[in-house]
Amino acid sequence: MTLVASAVAFALIGCSGSSTLSSESTLAPLERPSSTDATTSTVTVTTLAGVATTLPGPSATMTPPTLNPGSTTPATVAPETTLVTTPPETTSPPAETTATTDPPAPTVAPTACQSCRADYAFAYASFFAVPQLGTEPVRGTGCGANSSIGEVIPDGIWDGHITVGPSSLKIDLQCVYYGASAAPYVARCEQTADADTCLEYGDDFWIVNNSTRMRTVPLDPSFRRRYASSDGCVDPGPGRGASSDSAGADEMDSWVVIEGGKATFVLTSCVYG
Repeated sequence: MTLVASAVAFALIGCSGSSTLSSESTLAPLERPSSTDATTSTVTVTTLAGVATTLPGPSATMTPPTLNPGSTTPATVAPETTLVTTPPETTSPPAETTATTDPPAPTVAPTACQSCRADYAFAYASFFAVPQLGTEPVRGTGCGANSSIGEVIPDGIWDGHITVGPSSLKIDLQCVYYGASAAPYVARCEQTADADTCLEYGDDFWIVNNSTRMRTVPLDPSFRRRYASSDGCVDPGPGRGASSDSAGADEMDSWVVIEGGKATFVLTSCVYG
């Protein structure tokens, strides 16, 4: 206990310095600064012990900023403007014009079968004037000497002996050589016969029949058969030559016109053929 008391006493003495704290000492009341001069540079303050202390004041007078209130005059609002649009100009549609073109002339479809026509005449000047029309070196479309023709005879003009039935005809094709292709046959003939006999028709119409095979050709509904006239061996024309003017004419050569797979016209040779 003695040590505690001594420590407390020593602490009190150290805090008071050289002055002694007694019951007679009184604390001076706190006072507000006697005056504050905003325009001076010092402020006087009384401390707790009654000692006046001078503090430096503001170095300059601080003037609060003056706020400029907004204008009380109402703002002038521009009146609304109405946008006026002008409609686009309208133009009247052009008046309809009617073309005054002449109607096209009616076209007549060509007859599919030329040799079926009632006014058809043989296309060549005479029975002997038919040229080479195919690849074989013979008059007309061919004869099948190179085995190029089967049972069905193609469209064309063919030479042969014929037999005409109610709805079809049968033909035994013949080869009609001429010129260079006939020359070997003429030379062979001259080896066994006189020249007059071998050149009865010249070398432009030499007939060779190596086979007797008959081929059937259906008849066209318009089928016609005419016999060449004895004067020039020519086609007498539509409405004539309906029958032979000589006995045995049916046995002579005939040019058979096949079109559309059917026999349409036959010109049988003149009596001198």
